[in-house]
Amino acid sequence: MDSERAALAGERTPARRPAPAQRPIVDVIRDRWSPRAIDAERAVAASQVATLLEAARWAPSNGNAQPWRYLSAAGAA
Repeated sequence: MDSERAALAGERTPARRPAPAQRPIVDVIRDRWSPRAIDAERAVAASQVATLLEAARWAPSNGNAQPWRYLSAAGAA
């Protein structure tokens, strides 16, 4: 049905690229594809992580449903 809507709207649909899931998952999730990828060789500075977390802390919530919890981890250097 979504592909029919996309065709009617003249939109391009992305190529199907199923995720290599280790366990069975819903087709909609498995077939989702994002053009972005994680570059394991590119480090993110601690100051950048702190800035992102501060921005998230001040971002509005849906229905004022605080508190939010965030988890940040860093690999061994």
